[in-house]
This record gives sequence, structure tokens and C-alpha cells, in this order.
Amino acid sequence: MAGVHADDQPASASNHIKNVAVVGAAGGQGSYITAELLNTGQHNVTAITRLESTSTFPNGVSIAKVDYDEHNSLTDAMRGQDALIITMNARAPQESVTKLVEAAIDANVPWILPNEWGYDYTDPDVNRDTMLGDSQLAIRKLIESKTTKTAWIAVACGFWYDYSLAAGVSTFGFDFENKKVTFYNDGTAKVYCSTLPYVGQAVAKLLSLPISADRAGNERPCLEEYRNSIFRVHAFHISQEDMLSSVLRVTGGKEGDWTIRHVTPEARYVEGKKMFEQRDMIGYRVMLYSRYFYPSLPVKELEDYSDARLGLNQPSLDEVTKLAVDKAMEK
Repeated sequence: MAGVHADDQPASASNHIKNVAVVGAAGGQGSYITAELLNTGQHNVTAITRLESTSTFPNGVSIAKVDYDEHNSLTDAMRGQDALIITMNARAPQESVTKLVEAAIDANVPWILPNEWGYDYTDPDVNRDTMLGDSQLAIRKLIESKTTKTAWIAVACGFWYDYSLAAGVSTFGFDFENKKVTFYNDGTAKVYCSTLPYVGQAVAKLLSLPISADRAGNERPCLEEYRNSIFRVHAFHISQEDMLSSVLRVTGGKEGDWTIRHVTPEARYVEGKKMFEQRDMIGYRVMLYSRYFYPSLPVKELEDYSDARLGLNQPSLDEVTKLAVDKAMEK
């Protein structure tokens, strides 16, 4: 819909998203998105949850309990929604995600943010090796093939730094209790990272944009720019060496206190794959993280990211690191 402007729309048409449905509104990422949407004062938020769910939600959130086995139950919950946000476990059944998307399409929901919170799935080799890309691309194709009334926007936010740093050796390689860290090669390869609150802020900013440009020549961003496209944001562009430096600053430690193991990401990926093949799910995390440190991974330029355009508030690296270290030591 390039070239469509708010000035060209009927007077009765709204140029902003009002009603937003969130799947996983009480979850790790969904709870932050829900909170930030409420904070804007511009959105009515509905939590879509299973009939048997006992999750609790913030004041101001409407609740729609659904039966995933009944298409009409899902469709009824979607009617009148301007956007659907899906935040589920990365390994959630593809069938569940497909059911949600099909219901949203049938309910004429204009915008869907699929269950994509990480990589942008532009490299087929990474898609294959992480076992995520095919399912994500299938959802995009499903939307595009069924309708022009509904569009997808994929949120590519990199790893959640706050979650990943605290998660242990299987992610960014840190063992805080024993002061050991596994570096991929020399530890200087940089990856894009966000935080859970930062992604919540980014999504709320995105869905608060005008749907169409106010007028021709206006450089203010609008939602239509992201139609069937990727919305890239990041809080940090950071290496493991940078992470360790931050850890030392917030803990008052010295690098000499730490044992640093060096391994190639390719070899670490093989280690994780063997674990996964033996039904150790930690192995999958090892596969996922090590794959993104391959030297051959295509790296998007910083200019491809929307942080500055949306005026996002960059968090303090050391403050996030301290929260992650404290969380890791509580385990």
C-alpha cells in the first residue's frame, strides 16, 4: 500500500491502531508488551488465553478465553481487533500458531505480529540449522497467500540480553558461580541483542504509529512502511568480551578471576546437536546461540534498524548486566 496517505482515507477511518489482542500476555515477552501498550493510553488490550488458563493480567486488560480446537472460538475473540500479537515459546506447536493466524485472517484483523522474536530469517542456512526458519516463513506465506486485508510484521530483536546472560553456559557461555565463560573464538564477534522491556517499548511505539503517512512528503514513519516486512530493533550490538567487561564493572571483579574457555561456534554447535539428539533440550539452546556466532552469518547494517526513527530509550548495559547477574546467582 505504498503511496497511501491518511488524507486519502474516508473521514470515518481511523489512522491509528486501537484494539490489540495479545497471545501470551502473561508470559516473559508478552507481559512487557502488554504493560507498554497500556502505558501509551492509546490501546485497548485483550489477552487471548486458553479456557483452562489460570494466568492473571494487569488491570485494564480484557480477557478472551478460547478453545484452540474450535475455529469459531478463536475467530470470535479476534473480531474487532486491529492487531494480533503472538508471543509463545519458540518451540510452540506450529499447529497452534497456524490456528491463531487463520482465525485472525477470517476475522479481518489488519495486522499480525507473528511469533518471531529474534533473528530475521533471511538466511536459509541459519533457518535450517536452528530449525526455526521454515515454520516462521510458512506463517508469513500463509498470510500473504490468503488475503491482502491482513499484513504481517516480523519483529527481529536479536537475543534477549537480560534473559540470555542469566541463563547460563548454554546461551552466552557464562557460569557466574564458578567464574567461567566459554568464548566463541576470541570473544570479539558482535551480535544484536535487546531486552524484554526494550522489545515491549519497541512494539508499543510501533503500534502507536499512524497507519498511513499523514501526507505526501511527510518523513514521519508509519505502520504501512512495515507491511509484510521486518521490524528490526536492538538495544545492544555486543560481543562476549563486551559482556565480560560489563560483568567485571558491576561486580568489581578482575578478568584474572575468570577462566576463559575458547571454542569455535561450529564445534560448539556440534556439541549442542549431539546433546539435542540425546533428548537433552539444553542442547537446542547451545545450537541456537552458537549458530548466530558463525563468522559467515550475514550481518545487517545498523542503518537497517528502527530504534532511532522511533525514539526508543536505550537501556544502560551495566544496569541490565547487574540485573542478569543477580538473577543468575539466585538460581
